[in-house]
Amino acid sequence: ELIRKYPKEKWAFHNLGDIYYAGRDYVGACNQYKKWLELDPQDTFAINHLLMATIPQRDFKKALEYIKMHDAIAPPDAANLRWQAIMYQKMGQLNKAIAKNKEALAIKPDFIQSANYLSGLYALKEEYGESVRWANEYVSRASSTGQKSDAYLTRGFYLYWVGDLKEALNDFIQAEKMAEEVKNWSWKSA
Repeated sequence: ELIRKYPKEKWAFHNLGDIYYAGRDYVGACNQYKKWLELDPQDTFAINHLLMATIPQRDFKKALEYIKMHDAIAPPDAANLRWQAIMYQKMGQLNKAIAKNKEALAIKPDFIQSANYLSGLYALKEEYGESVRWANEYVSRASSTGQKSDAYLTRGFYLYWVGDLKEALNDFIQAEKMAEEVKNWSWKSA
């Protein structure tokens, strides 16, 4: 209905694409994001959305085209670099994924998603000391109570994994307290 009423409004295609994406219809999402990009070929946000919807389809050749398209218009931004990292991780290229997340943090130090992601990437490489170090970074960079709750939960998981049970339990307790403080009831079900 929105697109029929506003066929030249790029945000209508953005919103419809997001609905497809949330439903895991990545082809449908790409179709809407392409229409969005046709309306504004310089919109790097549209390109980032195309990249994010292409990666689950494992069309890495197309994803690389979107990265080049983005870089031709503007310098990489933290979100674009994170999606590149996700693509490289799915391709099994963990070192490239790590490098892209570090680039994102160099551009935007408060981009905590990359600090969180780095802890997981190092765990996949079985470099647990680095995994915990990045989990510590996640905790220190998180700014809101909700973010801190998630960061403590993440760090608690990696501390547990390396056998530091006392500190892991402390982090889990802290995460639960903070989740309660912000009324994040979904956390309690985890």
